[in-house]
Amino acid sequence: MLILVHTVDAYRAEQAGAGNTSVVITGPTAVAGVLFAFMLGRAAPAVGAGVGVATVTASRPRPGDTIAAIATALLLCSAMWTSAPGRRSRPRKEIRMSHLVSIGLPVRNAGSRVTEVVRSVQAQTYTDLELVISDNASTDDTEDVVRALAKEDDRIVYHRQPENVGLLNNFTYVIRAATGTYFRWIGDDDRVHPEMAARCVEVFEADPRLALVTMGISYTGPDGEISTGGEYDGALLGSDDPADRFVEMMRLLNTSHLMIDPLYAMMRRDVVAAIPRRNMLHEDEIFAGKLALAGPWGHVHEVLAHRHWADDSVSKLGKLLNVPAWQWRMRNALQYKETADCVRRADLTAEQRRRALAAARDWYLARQWRLIRRRSIKLVRMATPAR
Repeated sequence: MLILVHTVDAYRAEQAGAGNTSVVITGPTAVAGVLFAFMLGRAAPAVGAGVGVATVTASRPRPGDTIAAIATALLLCSAMWTSAPGRRSRPRKEIRMSHLVSIGLPVRNAGSRVTEVVRSVQAQTYTDLELVISDNASTDDTEDVVRALAKEDDRIVYHRQPENVGLLNNFTYVIRAATGTYFRWIGDDDRVHPEMAARCVEVFEADPRLALVTMGISYTGPDGEISTGGEYDGALLGSDDPADRFVEMMRLLNTSHLMIDPLYAMMRRDVVAAIPRRNMLHEDEIFAGKLALAGPWGHVHEVLAHRHWADDSVSKLGKLLNVPAWQWRMRNALQYKETADCVRRADLTAEQRRRALAAARDWYLARQWRLIRRRSIKLVRMATPAR
């Protein structure tokens, strides 16, 4: 290792051996030399295997040399101090990024699995990011685990709720606490590919119209099988016409809800954070319709994330969301009403509003028809005597 130090007098810095540095400094003042040697010794572990020898020799100063030498030494000391041991900083970025990406992780009692989620975020090649974690009053060791992780990486921002604020409120908290230009939610047992943030930002930068960028997602189902939910190759979600986007989203909700998942897309934070949300069953599908009205979407066809899909019963979801039991039975009608209301409030032309309301109605009728068929089959089976 070779260290070059320019003083008014001559200097000499040469390598003494592999992993060790021998430095001989001559300067007009012993003070400047000692100060530099002292700081060099403090910074040694940060720059390599260490400094083996530091020899300082004072010489007779010439007029004006003292001030110049001290100024030079102070500049060098300042540079060394920034890399001295014990000064924790963000991991060094290989490339200067232009926009901060925020990842929002709402958790509750996830101490046994949250570390793997955090590690997948830390592994992003796009390093100009923050990870905002909201702990919804966990009663296990989640707080201890996350605080330990935050000590390792100051990109992790930890918030703890003093009491259980509910599932939806914990989700909305992280996007409001985030500061990035772009934002993505991640579940407490999800994973993201190292290129996820970089690929999504690349799509955003290529098309400033976009409100969000979806991606391919693989799922582990209740049976342990892994699937991707199908490949989305449509173009209507990227349309400038909000009615086109909304009609396409309603179609997808009744065909394959796993084909594309806007809730776990990369979003423009300011646009999405301003969208109101209501705690109710199937709120995520209502939110998907609101996102379709908010702006055009981009899509990355590669699988960049993995989620666990639990096909929970309506009663279990209702209890988790803490909604009244009567809403469980009226869930489709309530979802249709909320969806239609958001269409009526949207900034649409009369023709666009007509098409969007028609799509919402068609979605509701198809969903109700499936529900009626399922219940009819169940009644027939109950009425048929066992053989």
